[in-house]
Amino acid sequence: MKHLKRGMAIALCAAVAAGGLCGCEPKSGMRLDEETEPVVLSFFMPMGAQKKEGANIFLKLIDQYNASHSDVQVEVEGISIKDGYNEVLERRLASGQGDDLFIVNADSVKSFAANGYLCDLSGLPACSRLYPVAREQAEIGGLVYTIPLTMAAYGMYVNTDLLAKYGLEPPADYSSWMHCCQVLKEGGVTPFAVNRWYAMTVPVMAKGLYKLYQSEHYGELVEGLNDGSVPIGDYMLEGFQMFEEFLDQGYYGDDLTREGVDSVPARTTDLQDFQNQKVAFAFFSSGVEKYFVDEGEGMPYLVQGVPALPEGTVCLPSIADRLCVNANSEHLEEALEVAEYITDATAAELLTNGDGSLPSREGQEGVPLGAEHMQRLLPLVNREGQIPIEDMNLHFTYWDTTRTLCLEMIDGLSAQEAAEKYNAIQLEQIGKYGDE
Repeated sequence: MKHLKRGMAIALCAAVAAGGLCGCEPKSGMRLDEETEPVVLSFFMPMGAQKKEGANIFLKLIDQYNASHSDVQVEVEGISIKDGYNEVLERRLASGQGDDLFIVNADSVKSFAANGYLCDLSGLPACSRLYPVAREQAEIGGLVYTIPLTMAAYGMYVNTDLLAKYGLEPPADYSSWMHCCQVLKEGGVTPFAVNRWYAMTVPVMAKGLYKLYQSEHYGELVEGLNDGSVPIGDYMLEGFQMFEEFLDQGYYGDDLTREGVDSVPARTTDLQDFQNQKVAFAFFSSGVEKYFVDEGEGMPYLVQGVPALPEGTVCLPSIADRLCVNANSEHLEEALEVAEYITDATAAELLTNGDGSLPSREGQEGVPLGAEHMQRLLPLVNREGQIPIEDMNLHFTYWDTTRTLCLEMIDGLSAQEAAEKYNAIQLEQIGKYGDE
């Protein structure tokens, strides 16, 4: 496991010469005051190999903070998601010596809240400016656990040129989508790009959960889901059945294996296949354009909701960056001050170099990256009935659970078995998170 350390302003490790022990040498990038040593905060975040990672905007903001503050400095460390970021972060926090600030992924929020790791950030000025869709996902059990810099929306990227070669139009509903897939496969084209996350979770959740989120009785259904009287598998079965058909028809490609799919990080070969017109459809979050070769210059494509509905499409809005403060930090006051500095940022660069491409609050500057291609997606984001990437009103998870069950289906699990297994997971997690 490779850890990446950012030596922007790092704590002085005092040399201890007693008992033959050798002290640490000061690390690079140190800001030292001869009279008073600064309070040094640790910040753990996902970092990957791609040049335009969303972490870059945090690194820039922290550089700016460190340059303008001598009394408090921030040290940044991180690893990639695929190298086990979630698990490492959880171990660090569970040790009682966890980082002062950290980025949490959607699938870890409920367990972190249950364990008391998340500090309430409702007192930060930026909280009052959050758009409703951002505020809804930033709060769990009355606790504002994050102030997102940006939002994103997961939808379907459509290779319009490839469709046109087969006389097809971008699908506007489920039947036209399945028609496209059938025609493409018969023509020797693999309909979908594959990766270990979004390629499975986005379409399956869209198909399995749209009836829940577009129901007039959503509140009552949530109560039933949270006490176990409404099995989540009753909803997700339809999504799993669709995925089962995709596998049977080879819509993600032939001869898939669980290990093979689980080894494909998002925005790697899936993105290459989309740009090289090897596949017609790919599932990404808005703003993925910053990872395109030449930012997709001249490439004909559009971004729309997932056509999983009998009539229409749906998207999955999401907080793109969940900055959190450790409730157990020894330097809680200073950590909150840093969080306030970061979350007050409004520069247009947030929408081009951040994790997401959509604004999270009033007063943000700029235009979403790739907006000219998202005319079918953007109107959906704030429309009622969209599916949050992780519903903080529920006492169980679905983003990570859906991924795991889809991988098991590649390994032979049936749609019915996946739904039943999800029901068992639902009951187990209600016991863990039900008091939140």
